[in-house]
Amino acid sequence: MMQKWACFFFLACLSVTFTAFAIDPDEVVVEDSDIDVLCDLQGETLLLGSGQDDTYGLSKTTDRVFVLGRDGTVIEQKSGLMWQRCSLGTTYQKNGSCTGTAATMPWTSAQIAAADNKFAGYRDWRVPQIGELERIADYCTTPYINSTVFPAIAESFYWSATDDPGYVDDTTAWYIHFGYGISSMFDKNRNGHLLLVRDIKE
Repeated sequence: MMQKWACFFFLACLSVTFTAFAIDPDEVVVEDSDIDVLCDLQGETLLLGSGQDDTYGLSKTTDRVFVLGRDGTVIEQKSGLMWQRCSLGTTYQKNGSCTGTAATMPWTSAQIAAADNKFAGYRDWRVPQIGELERIADYCTTPYINSTVFPAIAESFYWSATDDPGYVDDTTAWYIHFGYGISSMFDKNRNGHLLLVRDIKE
């Protein structure tokens, strides 16, 4: 099968409110667990995942806990991943915003840019897998991501590191589009945005 993506119709889904509180001078916790608003999608068609992690369904950030560092990073505690809060090419500000213009580049250049990135003093940043990007997507907001945690995300597509195994010539890779709320594939020569991640070392 060329693609593994599930498509369903939803009349409503759950939105969330965000609670932030300081746990030490350098960190803030944002807890997506206070569910109180219904967002009506009016039967909008959503493409719900690549299936790359063998799961399908509506990806929400509900019941996730994000620990925000003052250095522009955020830890999603359940997965144990550290993310850059701003798109590559933009600059994190102390007030929690991102300024500048997000960079776009082909897939191969994205892998190189991630390997060369030394944001916040770390040298092991990488392009996320498609399942990791889908995990932070929130289909009850626009753009389809928690803008408290990830400010100024472009309503466009972001590369993943996940190749499509169905293409013998290896010319396509998976992406997520935070403007449309879909995951699909593009030719690797297309220019996409980047949101970098790293594994937290034990």
